[in-house]
Amino acid sequence: NVAGDGSLPWSEACAIVGRRRFPLPPLLTQWAVEPLRIARIIDLPPEILSVLRYGRAVDNSAFKRTGFRYQYSTAGTVDAFARS
Repeated sequence: NVAGDGSLPWSEACAIVGRRRFPLPPLLTQWAVEPLRIARIIDLPPEILSVLRYGRAVDNSAFKRTGFRYQYSTAGTVDAFARS
């Protein structure tokens, strides 16, 4: 996997895709998801809850040193995904 260039907070990703964000402290994410899990609306594995709680970043400096050029930035990737 190759990470896009740049980072993108959840607030900006939500703005790009036109969705509202409901910020919760990390301790409340399990509490917020539990009713949806009980109602069988969603079933989020623990690793997805971790991403929602803390976000994810990848160091892509090794790819850049080899001359790798990105077609999209991280924000551009989210925008292209939203448009598709």
